[in-house]
Amino acid sequence: MDMDIDMDILYYMNILDTYLNNNDCTIYTQEDAQHIYKDHNDTNIELFENMCGEMADQLVSLVDTYNKDDDPDSIILLITKNNIPISIFHGTIEDNKLISDITCSSGELKKGGMFLRFYAVLLAKKINSSITELTGGISGGIPALKEDDTYEIEKEKKDNLKTYHLRHGATLNDDGTIFTYTLTTVQEQILELFQIPTVQTIKTKTKTKTKTKTNKRKTKTKTQKRKNIKSKRLRYTKRKKWYK
Repeated sequence: MDMDIDMDILYYMNILDTYLNNNDCTIYTQEDAQHIYKDHNDTNIELFENMCGEMADQLVSLVDTYNKDDDPDSIILLITKNNIPISIFHGTIEDNKLISDITCSSGELKKGGMFLRFYAVLLAKKINSSITELTGGISGGIPALKEDDTYEIEKEKKDNLKTYHLRHGATLNDDGTIFTYTLTTVQEQILELFQIPTVQTIKTKTKTKTKTKTNKRKTKTKTQKRKNIKSKRLRYTKRKKWYK
């Protein structure tokens, strides 16, 4: 991989890792993620059912059967908090894009689903430098779809998911069933959603606010001076008329 591309990707991954650490979470990839999934799915199957809803069955075919030799284009991620899985992702590298097959998040990590997708596409970029897009089908919903959802509830959840993607810079195909993020959009969103403000950024914002307040005071002062001058002129004019 090109050294400049590698450094660029590491920069954005470091932002995500910092966000994860600040939320006391840990991320696992590939076989490590699969191992944790299997351990918890065997002992607490409801954990992933509650997290993924009706899409939980797909995890068995995608994650449970993963083999690094047979599935070299697969990306598996799993996030834990206090040693409990709270988010999971499976994606597939295809040509110049990473396809998001399934993304589930319990809500324990704010923006957990978006975090996983963005982390995954950066990881895919490290593996395959031709990656330029993150894409996937809008088959789930916010919150997760349930088998007993009515048509109206299911539609509302899917609409929530579409709005969620659009709000974060994705484009949708004509029938609104597939989302796509360019790598550039992913990087912009990482800076906007996950970067911790530095001391310098805070100082700059504070200076800007102070400058704005100072300018407002100056404007008020100038306006008041103009009013005072007009008032004096008016009084002077009245006195002249009185003397006449």
